[in-house]
Amino acid sequence: MSGGATAELSAQVFDELTGQDSNRRKRERRDFRYLQWAAPCQEDTLPDRRSFRQVRCSDISRGGMSYYTDRPPLDEFLVVGLGTSKETIWLRCKVANCVRVDEDKGAFRIGCEFIERLDLPPEARPAAAG
Repeated sequence: MSGGATAELSAQVFDELTGQDSNRRKRERRDFRYLQWAAPCQEDTLPDRRSFRQVRCSDISRGGMSYYTDRPPLDEFLVVGLGTSKETIWLRCKVANCVRVDEDKGAFRIGCEFIERLDLPPEARPAAAG
């Protein structure tokens, strides 16, 4: 796999997710403090629907996103669901970095690069995501 993201959100999708118009800078990051779906997986497989957990996102760019968790990731890849239950976009991501952000509470910020958009079938989605 290459070091950079191989997939990007379109400018329109990025603007819709963040609720703002973009000035179209290539890797502009925006606050994205919403609960979204994430599940670990292998590079070429989909996660089991029971593996999905809601995560609190931190920020998003057209090429990636970050979220908070209470433990570092054990897998290099994950699938994330971004958006609302009716308008969720499913993406395969690669973990780019993991930073401890709260020593006392054991919180981590996980940075991810988008690899590809997925057409995740309904039976593979978490039940609450629709």
